[in-house]
Amino acid sequence: MPSEKEIHPVLSRYQYDRETDKSKCLIDNCSSNPMKGKHVGNLVAHLNRYHKEEFELVKEEQKAISVRKQQESRRAPPRKRRKVETSIAVRIDKARMMEACVSLVADSGRPLKLINDPGMRMILDPILEGLESSGSSLTLSPATVSEDIKRQAAELRKTIKKQIGNRLICVKVDGAKRLSRAIVGINIQYIEDGKIQLRNLASVELKDRQTGIALKKIVKDVASEYGIPAKNFYTATTDNGANIVLAVKLLAAELEKTASASSTSSNESEGCSVFF
Repeated sequence: MPSEKEIHPVLSRYQYDRETDKSKCLIDNCSSNPMKGKHVGNLVAHLNRYHKEEFELVKEEQKAISVRKQQESRRAPPRKRRKVETSIAVRIDKARMMEACVSLVADSGRPLKLINDPGMRMILDPILEGLESSGSSLTLSPATVSEDIKRQAAELRKTIKKQIGNRLICVKVDGAKRLSRAIVGINIQYIEDGKIQLRNLASVELKDRQTGIALKKIVKDVASEYGIPAKNFYTATTDNGANIVLAVKLLAAELEKTASASSTSSNESEGCSVFF
């Protein structure tokens, strides 16, 4: 096989678009859809399936490269063995360490117990000892990482709440099931500076029956947490789940009832438009 610095011959048969991360086959105006990435194995497999002649040519070119590299390696003087370092210095502070552990859980979906796994402690403990010796101690455990996730989540909720203000919003409610767990996701959209902003307010695990009434309460509770009054719901988007559709209808009915009572008491219409 050619070295990493050697360009594999199969790559000349494709045009790679870095922005879309896709490779388009250039052989005989191939009509197949561009392939994700530029993994040599996938590109060669495509030639083997659809362009046999080019596949055989690539094999010959690759073989020639391998032979040439073997000949060059025989002529080259032996390399000196590099001295293996027994230790390295790592530049990192405790904020970065916590950020990395939070990212493992919140972004990559790793379980909190990973922090206490023996292999992970073999990596973390020497770094923590180095931080402590420099007067910057840090405790990393499932509990401390969990608390930092909660702290960051609270700060993010405050930021979103401030951004929303008193704007009209479009709410999106969707449910998902995996094994024995059921999750309902609540997202919103609103306009800020002429641009659509999308924010996830909550992903709530459902412990009880997934009735329309229960889902309606969840939506209202989440909206209340962000200071969003029901009158600011401009539209609602859902899938065809009967319970979610019912929850939205109940919200619409409650809003209409509230608006009607307000109109009767004040003898004025606030002009709130709701489309469900």
